[in-house]
Amino acid sequence: MKLLNIENISKNYGDKAILENVSCEIESGEIIGLLGLNGQGKSTFVKIILDLLNKDSGHIDRFLSLKKKSRCDVAGSFFTGTFKSERVD
Repeated sequence: MKLLNIENISKNYGDKAILENVSCEIESGEIIGLLGLNGQGKSTFVKIILDLLNKDSGHIDRFLSLKKKSRCDVAGSFFTGTFKSERVD
């Protein structure tokens, strides 16, 4: 069942485009990872999904498969993000 529908998310910092028209669907139970070099928008994308950062444009439908469930059922479903980790030598 679809949990998230992300359509055409864009985010700029000043004149620099960090995200340009990013779209994806995430199904309930899926585990995803974002890979990329520093400054390519991974943390920005996750923060936008978690509603910790405003997007410049686009649309996100959250918890699509949970809309008809009780609050207790929905409370058991969540997102998490890890933005930085310390270097281990």
